[in-house]
Amino acid sequence: MMGNFWKELIQRAKHFGQRSQFDAELDDEIQFHIETRAEELQTEGLSRAEAFNQARREFGSRARMAEDTRAAWRFQWLEDFWRDLAYTARSFRASPGFATVAILSLAIGVGANCVMFSFVEAMLLRLPRVPSPRQVVAVISKALESNAPQASYPDYRDLRELTSSFAGMTAFSGVTVGFAPRPGMEPRIKEGKLVTGNFFDVLGVGPEVGRGFLAEEDRVPGNANVAILSHACWETDFGSDPSVIGKQARINGSDFTIIGILPKRFTDIDDDLDDARPDFYIPLRASARMGRGADDLRDRGIRNLAILARLKPGVPAATARAEVATIGATLEKRYPDTNKNRGMTVQTIREYRGADHANILTAMLMTLAGAVLLVACANVAGLLIGRGPARAKEIAMRLAIGAGRARLIRQLLTESFLLAVAGGVAGIAIGYIPIAIARQIQLPGNPPQSLDFQLNGDVLLFSMAVALLSVFLFGMIPAFQATRRDLVAAMNGTGAATRHYGRLRRILRGRNFLVAGQVAIALLLMTVSSLLYVGVYRTLAASFQNPGFQVDHLLATDFEISITHYKGAAQTHFLDQLVERVRNLNDVQSATLTYQGIAEVRPENAAKPDDVPTSGVWGDEDFFDALGIPILKGRAFRKGDTGHAPAVAIVNEVLARHHWPGQDAVGKQLRVSGDTAGDTAQWVEVVGVVKINNYHAFGVPPQDIVFLPYTPPPKPHDVSLLVRAAREPFQLVEPMRKIIRELDPDQAVPTAETWQHAYGVFTYMLQLGTSIIGAMGVLGLMLALVGLYGLVMFEVNSRTREIGIRMALGARQSTVVNMVLRQGVVLAVCGVAAGVGLNWGVVRVLMSFLGKNPPGPPSPETPPPAPNEGNSISVHLGTDTFGDHGFYVLVLAVFVITLVAAYIPARRASRVDPNVALRCE
Repeated sequence: MMGNFWKELIQRAKHFGQRSQFDAELDDEIQFHIETRAEELQTEGLSRAEAFNQARREFGSRARMAEDTRAAWRFQWLEDFWRDLAYTARSFRASPGFATVAILSLAIGVGANCVMFSFVEAMLLRLPRVPSPRQVVAVISKALESNAPQASYPDYRDLRELTSSFAGMTAFSGVTVGFAPRPGMEPRIKEGKLVTGNFFDVLGVGPEVGRGFLAEEDRVPGNANVAILSHACWETDFGSDPSVIGKQARINGSDFTIIGILPKRFTDIDDDLDDARPDFYIPLRASARMGRGADDLRDRGIRNLAILARLKPGVPAATARAEVATIGATLEKRYPDTNKNRGMTVQTIREYRGADHANILTAMLMTLAGAVLLVACANVAGLLIGRGPARAKEIAMRLAIGAGRARLIRQLLTESFLLAVAGGVAGIAIGYIPIAIARQIQLPGNPPQSLDFQLNGDVLLFSMAVALLSVFLFGMIPAFQATRRDLVAAMNGTGAATRHYGRLRRILRGRNFLVAGQVAIALLLMTVSSLLYVGVYRTLAASFQNPGFQVDHLLATDFEISITHYKGAAQTHFLDQLVERVRNLNDVQSATLTYQGIAEVRPENAAKPDDVPTSGVWGDEDFFDALGIPILKGRAFRKGDTGHAPAVAIVNEVLARHHWPGQDAVGKQLRVSGDTAGDTAQWVEVVGVVKINNYHAFGVPPQDIVFLPYTPPPKPHDVSLLVRAAREPFQLVEPMRKIIRELDPDQAVPTAETWQHAYGVFTYMLQLGTSIIGAMGVLGLMLALVGLYGLVMFEVNSRTREIGIRMALGARQSTVVNMVLRQGVVLAVCGVAAGVGLNWGVVRVLMSFLGKNPPGPPSPETPPPAPNEGNSISVHLGTDTFGDHGFYVLVLAVFVITLVAAYIPARRASRVDPNVALRCE
């Protein structure tokens, strides 16, 4: 059976490649049969001519027999499709304007979706490069009062022992430390992971060179000084030398033996935009050598681990989720002190990545891009419908001579297919431009990172699927409409004239409905783009461009907890020595140590004796000089104020107005407490008031800020060294590196970054993002205008004879303009009205997603902005600053622009020569 199938398939393929020879042989065989029958008839007494005529009649239609024979031996659908493609290509070449507008319209829509989907794919959809990645899930431990998904090591251990749904479970934690390829070399900042010993077994990834972790290396702290390198780290830092196995690298001041090299295809389990790819993996038992506390693996209340697990074959995620939830409830009862109100659940990797506002942002962007595509597809559908009357006679003639309706629909859909392919390819080419630009952007970091946008197979497949699906959906209507015509009317050219509609149906039929929808969606795109521009760019970019202090010539070096080699008193001594030696460098105007946190403050004689969480900033005597923050009243910190429990404080004018309205804040008393301020409360005297609304808080209203003299943080905390340079700040980087190396050769040198550059990058990214969003709004409006222009122009062309008769009978140009323009006005009014309704609903949906109140007058009960612990960013729609007036202006602008698009063809119609118009048919 299978042999006959393959034999027939080979014969068909052979025929497809030798069609000319096969057709000649078929004609010879048919002629042979006719001649043979004619000879038989001649022997019966017929003349030669009569015999041949009789033989032909008995044989039947020679063409039909040849066609039936060919159909039995060829790929009929493939050849028909090829002929349809060739015919469509000739048709497009004969109508280049139609083809160009349709392809460009579709390319814009596909390109917008290509760019947005590349972001979504990189952020949420990209699966880890491990075997059976969909079997890998995340186990989440969440409290009611927190969204942090991390778990403690004891919780992980209990989960691993109690669960039966997983083939394996692993835990890990990211770490940023100093890394030197060999002891004695200068360490560099590297990202790594602390992992349990079964990490690579659970993921199904083994080292390409060397071995994985042993069981005792996961249990015994003394045996944990081993490391597995990523393939990228092995290439860049070790020159792909296979002999590094067994040698030592220095990580955070300790020597680790290199035991394995990972394959190149494995970049990490968290391979998305939010995660820096780790360069090395070390056992979790080495946490203490990475600066972690001694109780990190024993204290159930310390939650700093992410948990991944691999489902057993045949076990669905829902079953595992129910089991984990039950275990979480058991642990809550067993350990009420640490696990109270804390539940556990299971998420897919994609759910785990989109657990924050990323999924809302991507949904918004994809919705905007989808709206642009919808307008583009409506444009293409309108063009196809408008092209129908011009081809009515051709289609009617083909139906009249016997062509099947299904065959004609298939040919018209082939036109849609060719448009989809051409528009998809052009859209991918258009979309690649912003993707390539975005990949060149370096995000400030330690080290700097680039945006991992890719035009990979998933993005290409999605883009082409969008093109094909959209054109086929919108191509079906014109195809069915074009083949349902009255043949006699179409052949006589009167099909358009014989159709009568009611007023409402005439307004909303076919292309009119599509154009009105285009105008509505264009207004929606313009409004949402404007709100995002006002809310995101004007607020965030203004904050970055004017943060309240002087960012020029300011160099920042952040000493994070994990990369500071010294701890406790040794860290304080190291940083004190560092800042003193940096102040003595040439071209250094001032240098300061600072950190930021939350302080609980209570003013003297407060009406409510409650501690108020407030943004706290700790800085030394050079802090205000280094940042250029103006002091309105009082004085700055002095050297005698720092180094011990704070006795003085400086507040910003926002806090002064909040707690002492209409009074002089200098000399007032504040009670300061909190984790960063120390375990005990301290009364301090306000000695100064400064002019700054926010410190490292962007897009938020003015906040209360209390500045306190620099003291070593009582608990582990990141500390920043800020240096104001007299000239180019980057000239100080190498001298500062030298000082750090002299103080401690094992101390990794953090990346030094000018705040002017860092803030400039953020501002540029905001500009790029809002420009893309704004571009989608403009593109949607342009496509809607093209659709409206094409519709009115089509109506003008179809009514050329009527217009000529009216003008021959004395109609004025203004009358013709008003007649043609009336349709455009009605469509613009309907589209704008529908767009206003859409905007009303969409804005409220977006506000609910972002957790904001609907637009309206501010409530007197609105709470003050939350205190800032560092780098706080708030994104919101610009409903407050955009206002109703801005929306009205936008509605009026869209209405006027659509009228202009309708007026141009109306004006052209009024200039038609009656003699030419009456001869047009």
